[in-house]
Amino acid sequence: MADTSGITKIEDIVDRFTFMYKVPMEDHALYLEHACAFYKTIRTHHAGSFKETKVAVDSLGFIDYPSDYIDLVKLYLPKDGGIWSFTRNDGLVTTTTTVDGADTFDTDYGEGTGIRDDRITSYGAVGGVNDYYYKPIDEDRQFLVSGVTSANVTLRYKTSGLSLSGETYVPSIMEDCMMAKLKKERAYIEDVTIGKLQLFRQELLDEIMLLRKTTLPTLDEFRDALSSVTTQVPMRK
Repeated sequence: MADTSGITKIEDIVDRFTFMYKVPMEDHALYLEHACAFYKTIRTHHAGSFKETKVAVDSLGFIDYPSDYIDLVKLYLPKDGGIWSFTRNDGLVTTTTTVDGADTFDTDYGEGTGIRDDRITSYGAVGGVNDYYYKPIDEDRQFLVSGVTSANVTLRYKTSGLSLSGETYVPSIMEDCMMAKLKKERAYIEDVTIGKLQLFRQELLDEIMLLRKTTLPTLDEFRDALSSVTTQVPMRK
């Protein structure tokens, strides 16, 4: 028989809070609003949650942000069974040229020209050279990429996690953190003493730290990372 579910509807978390702390039901919508706002904060700042999708690169090298995009985690191409990440380069020249209202590139001005990296394979070789670069353009909610056009790449990004068309489900590992947040907000609303408010605030900070620990690399991941950069050398006896 399975244990309790690993996800919970956000409304059920608020229901549990109102029951456990004898909160009037007429305040349910108020605390649901606080819960939704804090869930977005958890996903964007404290947890390792992200969404992943294929996105199209147009003929000019632009990628439109998805409508629910908040922040970037990674932009990459699949390669040899793994992933090959794009490198951020704010020096990419974006277009300021239009023809009949449509964006285009003026190559004489350097727009749309690929990045040319000096490559040396002997002494003096440098690292950090990539075939693929990107530049975020937040004002237009686009990425400009170099190295690939008219193709699909994979975008890994942060979202609010709040569903507009159905139920919003919260991973159970975040429940205690959200309950601590609701308790602190209730303390603000009820105007408790500074001492009690500090206790609720510290409880919330403790829960946030516990949640952040779940995003830390495990011992096996540390070992694998060290092994991946270890160079074998002959052993002398």
